[in-house]
Amino acid sequence: MQSLNVELPVSSSPSIIAHINDSIEQTLVQHIISTPQMELQPAGSGKILCAEDYISEKPEHSAVAIAQNALTTIKNSFIGSNTLNLENAFIGMRPMPKDEMPIVGKVADFEGLYIISMHAAITLAPLICQLAQDEILHGIEQAALGPYRLTRFVSGN
Repeated sequence: MQSLNVELPVSSSPSIIAHINDSIEQTLVQHIISTPQMELQPAGSGKILCAEDYISEKPEHSAVAIAQNALTTIKNSFIGSNTLNLENAFIGMRPMPKDEMPIVGKVADFEGLYIISMHAAITLAPLICQLAQDEILHGIEQAALGPYRLTRFVSGN
C-alpha cells in the first residue's frame, strides 16, 4: 500500500501457527473452534490449523514448544484425538488494525482495489469474505461492513 501512497493503519502482531495432521485423516474438527484454550480451523484431509499466542523468544516459548502444549490441550479435549500429530509450527505475523477492528472495502482512487485486513481472521473470514464477495462481484454494498471501511481513519470521519 506504501507504493500507492495509501496509509493502512495496521501493525503486525506475532502469533504461533501450528499445522496438525491426523495419521488416519479423520475429520475431527469440522468448524472453527475458538475458546479461551484454543483456536482451531479445519484445513481439509484431517488437517487442523491452530493459532496460539506468541509469548517470547525464550526456548521454552518456541513455536514448537507452544504448539506441542496446544496439541496436548487438544488431545485432552477431544475424544478420538490420539492420532493427531504436530506437522510443523512457526511464528506468523497477523495484521492488527490500529483500532483492532477489521478494515474492509474499496480503496478510494484505485478502481478494482479492495482490502480486507483483520486480526481475528480465523473466526471472521467466512462471514467477511461472503459479504465482500457481493461487493466485489456484484457491486452490492453491504451495510454490515459500513463501520469497517478504511475511510474511518481519514480526518473528519
